[in-house]
Amino acid sequence: MLPARFLAFAVLIILLVGIPTANAEGSWSTVSSPTTNDLYSVFMVSASDGWAVGRRGTILHYTGGSWSLYATSPTTDHLYSVFMVSASDGWAVGDYGTILHYSGGSWSLYATSPTTNRLRSVFMVSASDGWAVGSWGTILHYTGGSWSTVSSPTTNDLYSVFMVSASDGWAVGSWGTILHYTGGSWSLYATSPTTNHLYSVFMVSASDGWAVVQYGTILHYSGPPPPVGGSIAPVNKLAVSAPYVSLLVLIGAATVAVATKRNRKT
Repeated sequence: MLPARFLAFAVLIILLVGIPTANAEGSWSTVSSPTTNDLYSVFMVSASDGWAVGRRGTILHYTGGSWSLYATSPTTDHLYSVFMVSASDGWAVGDYGTILHYSGGSWSLYATSPTTNRLRSVFMVSASDGWAVGSWGTILHYTGGSWSTVSSPTTNDLYSVFMVSASDGWAVGSWGTILHYTGGSWSLYATSPTTNHLYSVFMVSASDGWAVVQYGTILHYSGPPPPVGGSIAPVNKLAVSAPYVSLLVLIGAATVAVATKRNRKT
């Protein structure tokens, strides 16, 4: 029979080895790029088809296992966001109210943009329903085949928009600005827990979402989605892993201590 001390150390090793297993991750690597211009947004339709946009109207297409430059971009303005409804339908937005539409296998300029303000983010609920946000609280709605401005409760810059459904969505921006879309209109979320700039928002569901902020701040939305309700709170970025590691260390230490005590008695 194996000594108790040996068994204790074996248990401790197994527990510690379990840490990287439980938190196993893949790895990021650089791939060849056909441009040196800054890229600001990427959207993948599938594992084999995607688009990226950036400075000076740069548009890249991922197909056939590599990225290539879309040589006939209809604009030289910076593009900050791209969203594909499908492999054959998508939108991109950028400086000076620039709006591009991908249809019929090519990108074209949407000539009747209702704003000249910078557009930072676009999100399509469907091929016939979408939203874009930008500088000075600009909010655009795509419906009935055209883009139009809608009333905004803020003049602060908006950097990101995410729609849970056609009737529920969120937008975030400068100085801690949080907007909620419900009941057919956008309203200011009055109890923002930060005054720092919010750069991106993502909703897992109507009752669960995340936003990231300058200086490393992370916000979490939890609770039912009333017009102005639920809760958004800063998150401790180490809170997920720390208790797990601490528990393993305590179990291992206790196991070694018990085994040592038994050996001394024998």
